[in-house]
Amino acid sequence: MAFPHGRLLAARGGTVYVLSGHGWVRLGPHKPRNAEPLTRKQAEEWCARTGDDVTWLDAVPAEVPGQI
Repeated sequence: MAFPHGRLLAARGGTVYVLSGHGWVRLGPHKPRNAEPLTRKQAEEWCARTGDDVTWLDAVPAEVPGQI
């Protein structure tokens, strides 16, 4: 997903993460209402355009049961 204000988001196991300069940061259970879904190819193009390392796309944190 992409948030129109320029952030790449990922959702896994009911948790939404935002890609920052240091990796994925947990946002919580709800995605911003303006978030739009992206394909893998679109996400790779996003990373290329913004200078983010495309390997971050494979590094979305795994859900940890009971973690809030």
